[in-house]
Amino acid sequence: MEAEFYYRGIDKIRQGDLNEAIEEFDKALEINPNFAEAYYKRAMARFDLGDQQGAIADYTQALQINSESIEVYFGRGLARLALGD
Repeated sequence: MEAEFYYRGIDKIRQGDLNEAIEEFDKALEINPNFAEAYYKRAMARFDLGDQQGAIADYTQALQINSESIEVYFGRGLARLALGD
């Protein structure tokens, strides 16, 4: 069931509706709090909205679940760079 919300979030990103995408990822994560890819995509949406702290938190959570994702490390690095960290 969480996959349904996840894919809705992906569709919302494609449509450019990042706030709605975040809401869909929130729903997916309520069902499955260990859904690393949902944290990753929500982080990307937060980053694009300028919420670097929120993005870093989501990237970090995704890495706690799956520490082998190069894309997530890269995204977190970009968010930290945007904050001057």
